[in-house]
Amino acid sequence: MNVLSKLLPLKAYPYIRYAKRRLFGAGSLETASYKQEVLCPEETQPIRPAIFLPGQLDRVTGTLPHHPIDVFIKSMLASEYQHAPTIAYHLKNAVLFDGSVYVGNYRHIIMQDLVDKMNPEPHYFREGAIASSWVGTKYFGQWLRDDCAQHLLADQLENVICLSTPVWPHKDFYARYFGQDWSSIDRAFVEHLVLFQNYSQNSDKRRRYDILRKRLRAKFPSGEHQLMVYLQRGNTGVSRNVENEDEIQNALRARHGFVIVDIQNHLDDVISMISKARIVVSMEGSNIAHCCFSLSSDAGLLVLMPPDRFVPVHREWSAGAGITFGFVVGSKQESGYRFSTDEILATIDLMLKSMGS
Repeated sequence: MNVLSKLLPLKAYPYIRYAKRRLFGAGSLETASYKQEVLCPEETQPIRPAIFLPGQLDRVTGTLPHHPIDVFIKSMLASEYQHAPTIAYHLKNAVLFDGSVYVGNYRHIIMQDLVDKMNPEPHYFREGAIASSWVGTKYFGQWLRDDCAQHLLADQLENVICLSTPVWPHKDFYARYFGQDWSSIDRAFVEHLVLFQNYSQNSDKRRRYDILRKRLRAKFPSGEHQLMVYLQRGNTGVSRNVENEDEIQNALRARHGFVIVDIQNHLDDVISMISKARIVVSMEGSNIAHCCFSLSSDAGLLVLMPPDRFVPVHREWSAGAGITFGFVVGSKQESGYRFSTDEILATIDLMLKSMGS
């Protein structure tokens, strides 16, 4: 990095980039990078069918903002996935400032909604790679699934750069279990910076999932996977109240001897129980991310899906892990959602049959 770049205050770079954008256009990650390294090519992966009862998809009314319902339904029904490549973009003389990377006339936004406590200390690195992603700085589930796996890519360079996140109760525990340093760096000069395209569930990402699973299972040996677990979301994250949760839990206990695991418990207890599970049932949300590294490949995951938040994300990562995936779509009520106990029990029976139990 040249002397002038070192002398300029970091807060000047958004304005410099704005001026360059007015002169030369907005640019792109492709034009801003001097080298693009394909770490894993585009791939096709066959997957097992999702387990669900007839008529479930007729109840779907919505999904994530700016995502068409038909695309997500198609993903849930797909017999194979087309996985995008994993790409490392190499940038020269990059500046990280409060959630964005600036290179010439290009701005790469990683964190748009700034958290309360950011790290204002400026850093200077000869080289480094960013482990954080746009969704991973907002949501715990994506941080655990996506950013912790991306940390393994970033760790190949001299410095791993992690942006601030909200305060999540289990984050520090996972960082310690995975042997990862997630100290926040929000402002930095980096002579050689690497950004990753890393959203796809391709074979390279599955390889990194396996590394993290092995690190976790070394601390939590599971033995046989025969436990039936209801993973209780509680008041964590965005409110998704299950109005008849007591009724569901009682039915699961009576039919299959389910145990109830509250994710607000100590993480050691949560991981220990999930790692012994044959089937996990849980409301859709970041709480299910705990299953990504704890649930065995011969297990099943049944997601209680709100009709107005129908997402295939848990099928996508579980397919790569070999986990049998199923769902039940509920109905929206005044104070939350309701799910049919008969449908849940019938779907569990289908899952057990599919799993050879």
